[in-house]
Amino acid sequence: MIEGMKAQGFVLQATYQIVSNSNRRRVPVVHLHGRLEDGGTFLVRDFRQRPHFYVRAADAGRVVKLGHPEPYSTNKQTFDGAPVCRLEVETPPDVPSVRGGGGFLMEDSPLPVATVGAAPIDPA
Repeated sequence: MIEGMKAQGFVLQATYQIVSNSNRRRVPVVHLHGRLEDGGTFLVRDFRQRPHFYVRAADAGRVVKLGHPEPYSTNKQTFDGAPVCRLEVETPPDVPSVRGGGGFLMEDSPLPVATVGAAPIDPA
């Protein structure tokens, strides 16, 4: 591909694949398959995205105490206006272990589709 090339088209399918980077770390790569206006096809590989969740900022400390990664501050909020933090995991297969542990709920952003929102941690 030519650096800086611009074209218009439509994304027809979005998938991901897990690959090993130069440090032998597993990373997800989002694949966007599509068709250009002139009829040609394209594939965009995006290495920048990571599976993530949003948790209420008030619950961030509890998430860390349960052994999960430190959430990042964001400028996002829940529908009722409560601030949220972003919690990233390494790969999509890591998501169930984070979501299922500790009895709390979080809104996830599965690769390659991102959603915004947060659910309160259940005080169970």
